[in-house]
Amino acid sequence: MNDRRSLDTLRAIQAADFDWASWRPGVKSTLVFVIQEDQVLLIDKKTGLGKGKVNGPGGKVEPGESWLACARREVSEELNIQLGELEWVAELGFLMSDYPDIQCQVFFAKDYIGEPTETREARPFWCPIAEIPFERMWTDDQYWLPQALDGERVLGRFVFEEETLLSHSIVLHPEQAALTPPEDD
Repeated sequence: MNDRRSLDTLRAIQAADFDWASWRPGVKSTLVFVIQEDQVLLIDKKTGLGKGKVNGPGGKVEPGESWLACARREVSEELNIQLGELEWVAELGFLMSDYPDIQCQVFFAKDYIGEPTETREARPFWCPIAEIPFERMWTDDQYWLPQALDGERVLGRFVFEEETLLSHSIVLHPEQAALTPPEDD
């Protein structure tokens, strides 16, 4: 349970009205989607938060680690591949009832070295972008991922009670300069 607000308070929060400017997440994380032509590399998550769901690889930023270094490390650990250039596409904020609040930076990659292989954390599979299984993913993905795949920069804010999405806010910025990627320490 989030120790900063009660469940009743969380249920009353509207993502669009929350003071995100002064918000301090409990966890910083990354998420990566490898794109090849009209396919996206997804995973069946086998451990941790989101176990049993489909997502992209990613995870928690370690102390002293940059966002980009975390994205590369997590993909390497989960899929046994090394990423080429990363493109920042979204920042997501999550107020959670049963997990510390999460700030997530999302990246796309086109190039990688190696063969995506199953690990104890994830089973990778290629999926046509037009057939992404949103019904097997976190509910928020259907609100921001299609826009990111269309080339938009996305600022997404979400309030969850366990796995139930209570409210959300999406701001789209098609201009490259409208949102800037996180600084890489």
